[in-house]
Amino acid sequence: EAALGEVFCRFDADVDGAWSTAELQSFARTCNGGEEFGEAELSQVGEFTTNGQGRLTRRGFLEMMQLQTMARPEDTWADLRALGYD
Repeated sequence: EAALGEVFCRFDADVDGAWSTAELQSFARTCNGGEEFGEAELSQVGEFTTNGQGRLTRRGFLEMMQLQTMARPEDTWADLRALGYD
């Protein structure tokens, strides 16, 4: 959880406590070899905790990563490695 909190802060460029689409896509590019999230992935963001403008909060990011880890733990480990954690 501490590592994911650091990751969230790293990509929260405007330090407002929520990720814009641009910040979310920056995270995606880092984790996915330059590939951004598609429309399907972006539409799923609303399933997690967002702020009043529909931007993913830290809590929402943790929810998103928990769901991914439960379904595909190898993807979470790959993301963490891409982010510099080993």
